[in-house]
Amino acid sequence: MRLDYIMYVIAVLFFIIAVASYLTLEGLALNLMVISTVALGIVFAFLGYYNRPKVTVMKTEVKTETPQPPKTETTGEAQVTESKTCPNCGTKVLKARKTWKMAGRPDKAGKRTQLEIGIFDCPNCNKAFREVLSKQKI
Repeated sequence: MRLDYIMYVIAVLFFIIAVASYLTLEGLALNLMVISTVALGIVFAFLGYYNRPKVTVMKTEVKTETPQPPKTETTGEAQVTESKTCPNCGTKVLKARKTWKMAGRPDKAGKRTQLEIGIFDCPNCNKAFREVLSKQKI
């Protein structure tokens, strides 16, 4: 049997003793007996809570690598296989002017997210906009 269950049972017994002494005793003995048994019941309840087993969640990480399409390795320019839409006018832009990789902040597990970001120039409204091309944990 777990230790926290035993502590909880002892706390309940002290609370029952406190109720029984409240119903039977009178005067100063009543006050001392009820206060002491309630205090002991609270102490054992906290001890039971403190001794409970800690729940650990097992994280299973499944790594599936999706094949990335080949990119041209020229400086400042990458070939994008999917089109990006301009947030201003909605025109589809196929080619990024410049791409770069950036590492984000670590998450709770200590892994960083590597982002590949591209700058696109809209031919319709002549505005430049950024889009995330890929994300992966490193």
